Amino acid sequence: MSFFSNLYTKEGPGVYADDPKKGPAGQFFSILGRKFWKIVTVNLMYVLFSAPVLVLSVLISPMLLQFLFPGFTYDKILLYIQKSDVAASLVEGITPEMFTNTFLVFLYILAAVFFVAMSLIVLGPVHAGATYVLRNYSREEHAFLWSDFWEHAKKNLVQSLISGAISLVVTVALIISLGVYRSIIPNQLFRLVITGFLLLIFAVFSVMQMYIYPMMVTFKLSLKNIYKNAFLFFTLKLFPNIGILLISLVLNLVIPLVLILFLQVLGFYIMLVYFLFIGFGLQLLITNFFVYRQLDRFMIQRMNEEVLAGENVAEISEDAKVSEGITEGSNPPE
Repeated sequence: MSFFSNLYTKEGPGVYADDPKKGPAGQFFSILGRKFWKIVTVNLMYVLFSAPVLVLSVLISPMLLQFLFPGFTYDKILLYIQKSDVAASLVEGITPEMFTNTFLVFLYILAAVFFVAMSLIVLGPVHAGATYVLRNYSREEHAFLWSDFWEHAKKNLVQSLISGAISLVVTVALIISLGVYRSIIPNQLFRLVITGFLLLIFAVFSVMQMYIYPMMVTFKLSLKNIYKNAFLFFTLKLFPNIGILLISLVLNLVIPLVLILFLQVLGFYIMLVYFLFIGFGLQLLITNFFVYRQLDRFMIQRMNEEVLAGENVAEISEDAKVSEGITEGSNPPE
């Protein structure tokens, strides 16, 4: 079994002119500063054209949160507010019932944008188009915002739609399974093991989502090989992948949740402004900046070496796959 099968690159590998002068962090913030307003534009396009899945995510978020946190209900939140100091601190005219309803709506919307930002619920072609533009920015290449966005949305139409459907089904299935198994398993230890296993699967799938669309817009691969390679990249760069996942969780869940809890309505509006103008674009830039460097190191550079040496890429052992990441029958980058 080869690592990357039937590979044909659509785009060149890019040149990192600043690499000798700047480390990865310095290069990332340099790109963010220089391309800030273009990233804002991409973000606005992403929000506008992803409106259907954002609405879908808002609609299914109450159900998903109910499975994740079965004890987190309107009645229990209202009872807590009535018995705590929160009720006494409410603004005049705001009843505990109104506050509870508003708080739940805030959480549902936060959950909805979180699922979209983490690429778990996406409109595939729109996500592919935005990924292409921000992948080019991350490797410091030019991209035409409108034309490149739509060109690569159309080029990857079928694969991205299928991938978007897969991510939606997997996300919903995992969350429902987590809620169901926690409720029907009486043994606490066994319930903890099952919960941990499902959370592990969820983490693996979330990391794989970071790789799927960059590979889709960069290489000509079957969807099966894209998913296989995404999983292999998860194991190949395990700890850096977990680090990027944690950064994503902080940006897309922890900080917005803290804003809502402490600033309430103001915090909710700050969260909305953040995701409307920069949140999705920043998340895509972070993942593409990291992921493309792995694709370049383990796929593109090795293919270039083989082409320059006049060698054909041969199938390698399992150990070599993990350490080298080479593809059988791959073609050189354009």
